[in-house]
Amino acid sequence: MVSTDRARRSPMELLLVVLGVVLLTCGAPVLGILPGGGGDPHMFGLQGEKFDWHGYPGESFCMISDSNIQINTHLIGQNGVTYFDAIAVLYKIGDTQHEVSLQLNQDVSSDDDANFAITLDGRPIAPDAFTGHSVCDKFGPLRVFSSPGAGIELSMAEENGFAVVLVVEGLANITITTERHDMPAGKHLDWFIDWIHATSEVHGVLGQTFQPSRADAIAAAMKVNGPQMQAADVVEGSDDEYRTSTLLAPDWTTAFPITVKNAGCASGSSAACNLG
Repeated sequence: MVSTDRARRSPMELLLVVLGVVLLTCGAPVLGILPGGGGDPHMFGLQGEKFDWHGYPGESFCMISDSNIQINTHLIGQNGVTYFDAIAVLYKIGDTQHEVSLQLNQDVSSDDDANFAITLDGRPIAPDAFTGHSVCDKFGPLRVFSSPGAGIELSMAEENGFAVVLVVEGLANITITTERHDMPAGKHLDWFIDWIHATSEVHGVLGQTFQPSRADAIAAAMKVNGPQMQAADVVEGSDDEYRTSTLLAPDWTTAFPITVKNAGCASGSSAACNLG
């Protein structure tokens, strides 16, 4: 017989508790918002919570870190205003580690084929490498690049390069789009997670909102304050503790007594979390 407490839990909460896995689908985002980040930057967590987080311009930060996947971003900006201009996904397929990155090219228009500089395992992927074809409700006809050996597929709108859909086999589906901003004038990327497979010990600026152990506290705070929260109520510690040495670096430090299941990551003070 299911306990009364367990019977009251939502299907998502049961999934988290029983399997220790986060699996989001674009068909059922919480409060209509997919997890991710965009703008200057506005962050959106697993339960629909919103918080503004800034980091430092010119630096890279760990957004999500788990046993087989890490998502880092790079920031630009000035005068206390920051935006994402690059994103990298480090991941493992079997025993092999791979990395893919997308860097905005500020010197071309958002609809240019060269809008994103894309690399896979250190090698550039040119626009003419997108030789496959598909269709998406969001962007219409797509050009597709796939690398079965690296377990990855990248899709770009047929007519321009303003958006890319990145799928890592069995791990994540991320949509990355381009937006304009002022102060100063330029463009930035927004990124949102259609689905992700992660353990219950996932961490990072955004990843910690996926932890089952944080779900009740965040839900309780949202009942009092609504979905808009302060970053300090969601993100443990300071921005420095999520900084990585480069966009593609798996290194970040945490001062929290947790265990992130990345190989080489010990729990406790100043643990270095390495993917690989």
